[in-house]
Amino acid sequence: MEKSRQFLSADAASLFLAEMNEELNPTHLRFKLAQNQSISVHLEEFLIPINDQSLAGYVASTKSALQIEDVYELPPHLPFHFNPDFDRNTGYKSQSLLSVPMIDHQDRLIGVVQLWNKKIHGKIRSFTESDQKLLASLSSQAGVAIENARLYEDIRKLFEGLIKASVLAIEARDPTTRGHSERVAVLTVALTQAVDMINHGPYKDVHFCREDIQAIEYAALLHDMGKIGVPEAILIKAKKLYPWELDIIRERIECWKYSVEMDFFKEKFLLMEAAVPFRRKELGQLESKFKTKLKEIDHVLEVIQQCNEPTVLSERVSQDLKSLSQIQIYRSDSTPISLLDGDQLERLSIPKGSLSPSERRWIESHVTHTYQLMQQIPWTHNLRKLPEIAYAHHEKLDGSGYPRGICSNDIPLPSKIMAICDIFDALVASDRPYKKAIALKDALRILELEAKDQKLDEHLVKLFIEQNIFERTTP
Repeated sequence: MEKSRQFLSADAASLFLAEMNEELNPTHLRFKLAQNQSISVHLEEFLIPINDQSLAGYVASTKSALQIEDVYELPPHLPFHFNPDFDRNTGYKSQSLLSVPMIDHQDRLIGVVQLWNKKIHGKIRSFTESDQKLLASLSSQAGVAIENARLYEDIRKLFEGLIKASVLAIEARDPTTRGHSERVAVLTVALTQAVDMINHGPYKDVHFCREDIQAIEYAALLHDMGKIGVPEAILIKAKKLYPWELDIIRERIECWKYSVEMDFFKEKFLLMEAAVPFRRKELGQLESKFKTKLKEIDHVLEVIQQCNEPTVLSERVSQDLKSLSQIQIYRSDSTPISLLDGDQLERLSIPKGSLSPSERRWIESHVTHTYQLMQQIPWTHNLRKLPEIAYAHHEKLDGSGYPRGICSNDIPLPSKIMAICDIFDALVASDRPYKKAIALKDALRILELEAKDQKLDEHLVKLFIEQNIFERTTP
């Protein structure tokens, strides 16, 4: 717009862009920009229909240029007319006009450019045919630029839509963590912006541009992408045993009870069949023994259910569990089977939490899966570090993290930021099958302890708390 005014000696200019429907057909013109050398002007955006009633509407509907000597002297037979409201409201005097359509390479309307009041030595002149050709050329170039900008914006929206769809697909496999990725992204971006603004401490010289922050946000949204490679049963595992395993154990215990009952009734029948008075005492002892056995069986189930909880395994319960490993029951054909097989006994013996070492390795593998999946995407130059950022979000400063066990100097700063936000959200998230939500003050205290133990960056944790970053996602 500035160059068009400069080259054609125009005093003012205005720009309208076409609004499209779903079929990409233009429906309206939206006023986007005004420039005026004579007066200061600021106009709000507004819509006008694409028809032959207005000057810009006529140019848009016919895709032809207008070259007018004086807009106040339009012949009455013309379909379009000049709206003098702007002149009345500002005191400006519009006169000569040159208006051309902006057309793309597919002959689709992009918008309309209008130049007002060609001035030479302070006097208003009419625009010429050569002016029209020059403006048409400039408008063509501007149209390409606008179309490219729109295409870039469409690609960006498409990309962000695919990211959000991917997040929804991943979290659909584990409904209990729904919303986690978006919350981590919100917190990570907020903490990144806080780091960018500080003027003291070890990160005072660190700055992030808009593209850096966008890449960090995408990395946070996709940081759990690799969970798609983890078996769903492990992702949603709330207890040490899988639900079907506990069902099988309950069935075995029912069979055990049935076997004990059958033995009891057989012995009782034999005693009653003898009909000898002194056998009554034996019958009482038999019934007492039977009830005691049923209580023992019920206690076995209680121990198993207690061990199945993802809490810390007490020494007493651990000893009870060892005694259960020797129990065998018999099928109806007298074939013996163990009450607990080796895998079930191993899982019930997990000292804390609900995951066995092999299952935990499966969970931890999601980071590597995330990195491998991200490596398949042809990221643009400004997003090229995104896979590496997501790859290190479970690493710890002292090297105790996973999957690579790298230390502080090898962990990207955005990954250190994301680690804090990821842990915080996991702590305060609503109750999950395998854990209760932790109070805000306790979660912040845990972050401080992790920083003190050289797991998390103490400067970033301090900034997270001092700047109340946590309030971005907590009520």
